[in-house]
Amino acid sequence: RLVTEIAGSEHAYGPGRPLDQITVHDILQSLRMGQGQELSTCSDSARAVVKQEFETVARAEELSASNVTLRSIVERSLEGARA
Repeated sequence: RLVTEIAGSEHAYGPGRPLDQITVHDILQSLRMGQGQELSTCSDSARAVVKQEFETVARAEELSASNVTLRSIVERSLEGARA
């Protein structure tokens, strides 16, 4: 529910919900759907270490991306345009 089709003479899309309710994490999750996130590595002794590090990075990404909304990005870009 990130985007919705807008009726009109041309195909157009708009936000599916208010911008302050769409996070970067939502967008990343949507882009990754269906592609899977399981690591394609050899089943050797390094696999567990690589998987643990990947999960640590994924948690950090989720924490950071969940705190950034599209509204905050728009507001920051407008501030930059005015400067």
